[in-house]
This record gives sequence, C-alpha cells and structure tokens, in this order.
Amino acid sequence: MRRFLGYISLALTFSLVLYALDGLSLKKFLDAKLEIEQTCSSYPVICRGFFCILYVIIVSASIPLATILSIFSGILFGVFQGTLLSTLSATFGALFSFILVRYFLKSFLHNQRTASFDAFQKMFIKNGIFYLFAIRMIPAFPFYLVNIFMAFTPIKLVPYSIVTLIGITPMTIIYVYFGSQINKINHIAEILSPKILIIFCLIGLTPLILRYVFNYFFRK
Repeated sequence: MRRFLGYISLALTFSLVLYALDGLSLKKFLDAKLEIEQTCSSYPVICRGFFCILYVIIVSASIPLATILSIFSGILFGVFQGTLLSTLSATFGALFSFILVRYFLKSFLHNQRTASFDAFQKMFIKNGIFYLFAIRMIPAFPFYLVNIFMAFTPIKLVPYSIVTLIGITPMTIIYVYFGSQINKINHIAEILSPKILIIFCLIGLTPLILRYVFNYFFRK
C-alpha cells in the first residue's frame, strides 16, 4: 500500500510542480520532442538501433534507468514498437549482466554477499523458476540486483532469458503506454487528465496486487 500511495503522491507532486510553472518548460519539452521525432523519422533504423544499444549498455552496467528508458520509448516509438524495443533490450542487457557476473565477477562478488542475497537464494531454491518469474513481474528486488543474484544460482541461460522476457513484459507495457500518453500532451492542464492519473494508479497497484497473489502461492 505504501508503494501505491507513493506513486499517487509522486503523480500529484509532479502535476502541481508543472502547474506552478508558467508553461515554458512544457513548451521546451514539446519543441525538443518534435526535434527528436523528426530525427527519428529521418533516420529510423539508426535511432532505434542507438536506443537499443543504449538500453542494453545501461542495463548491463547495472544503472537503474530502465524504467525511464521504457517511458521514453513510448514517447518516441509508440506502444507497440516501444514495448518491443524495451523488452528485448532489457532482456539482452539482463543476459549480458548475468554472463558478466557468472563468468567474470562471481568469485569477487561472492565475498560481498548480503542478507538480501541469502533471502533471495533461499526463495529461489524453494520455488525455482517461478520465483524468478514473480520477482520480474514485481519489483521486490531492483532489476539489476536480480541479474546479479541469479548468476549465483544453477539456472541456465535460455530459461533465464525466456522467463525474464515474459516476466518484465506487463510492467513494461504500462511504462511504455504512459510514455505514449505523455507524447499526446499539448497543454499543461492535460497533465491531470483522468487517463494519466489512471496510469499512475496502475503503476502503483499492479505490483501490489501481484505481490499478494504470488505471496499466496508461495505460502501454499
């Protein structure tokens, strides 16, 4: 519930801050967006390729910006292409991070084990791949930490990649759709539109609902 209230508070704060401005910031944003869209229209393959490479590098380097990039993909490429590019890029980035830790950094990071890692490992041993699927859908652990923790389990690359791709898709769709709606904003008042507020509610409620569902199955 605190996560949900946090998202609602963030939405209201974000909206009030924008209302406090005189609209110049929105105008600058729209001008910059238009310029980027024109560039993407002129060089579609290059722009999409650059976006994917940037996304993969950021996820591989364990930089927590995947959500922001997913939102931007909705702004630049729309729901379908944005979701496709974001989910594939995030999956490849997670795979590269997994490989890097398992084959190059495992011995070093093994000495840095924490209580969170021990709890994660116990739950994975108990519930197997289903646990990976659950935490990919629910941000109980940061995305980059899951990539690192999974490198210490016996899971193989193919099931890890497939479960990651499937698990991150629902929330990615919501983030990308949110970006696509931001792309339609032409006036400050539209920030507080019902559709935008509903999306904020979905972002907050979806992980909360899924957490209760998965906790029910884990307790059985």
